[in-house]
Amino acid sequence: MIDTHCHIDYPQYQEDFDTFIARQKAGGVSKIIVPGVSAESIQTIKAVCQKYPDYLLAGIGLHPTEVKEDWQEQMQQIANELPKNYIALGETGLDYHEDITFKEEQKTVFKQHLKWALQYDLPVIVHSRDAVEDTLSCIREVDTNHTLQGVFHCFSGSYEVAKQITDMGWFLGIGGVITFKNCKLAEGLAKGIPLDFIVLETDAPYMAPVPNRGKLNESIWMCYVVEKLAEVYACSPEHIIAQTDLNAKKLFRLGN
Repeated sequence: MIDTHCHIDYPQYQEDFDTFIARQKAGGVSKIIVPGVSAESIQTIKAVCQKYPDYLLAGIGLHPTEVKEDWQEQMQQIANELPKNYIALGETGLDYHEDITFKEEQKTVFKQHLKWALQYDLPVIVHSRDAVEDTLSCIREVDTNHTLQGVFHCFSGSYEVAKQITDMGWFLGIGGVITFKNCKLAEGLAKGIPLDFIVLETDAPYMAPVPNRGKLNESIWMCYVVEKLAEVYACSPEHIIAQTDLNAKKLFRLGN
């Protein structure tokens, strides 16, 4: 299993980090992608990824809820880092859920990430919350030749939205939310979203799947997501793992 979205650089994991990593490896997790969320996270991500090169893989970006008064300074720090040893831009995107004070700045920041992705030929890790139409609009505005690839991480939207995303050739990051009691995501995927466009993720430390909901999330718990996806696609868990690993390797250009 490849975890395409895990904030393993967060403080919650640092006390017994090596034991945590050993547990993920023993549980069948082959790689973990660590997305950036701010200029500050550049250093914390470097610190963990340098401990386990080829196992922990770094993204770089400015999360939309981190777009505040100092956004230009943060973006300059990110620009200074590129491209170096990053496998993706993000996580980046739009989030209108709680605070839209910097709504226009979020769009500016997101579009700059998309431009960097084109410049450096990198995939994009997208965060979109209560903003899917604007998110898709920004992508279409920048990616006029339809060459960008990316993933809408922590996807929980409708079939109609999923189809718009996959019709662009982009991927859906599916995590613990698919196991939640009132989530309609499984039904939406079953309407006709190909498994070829699904990658696994945790969004750890958040979004732990049932039966561990509310706990500090771990990549090994993607097994519960795999079980649910196997129901949706009427296939074995082994097939889900094999196909989502292949999808992640394609998107992020990972070797074996």
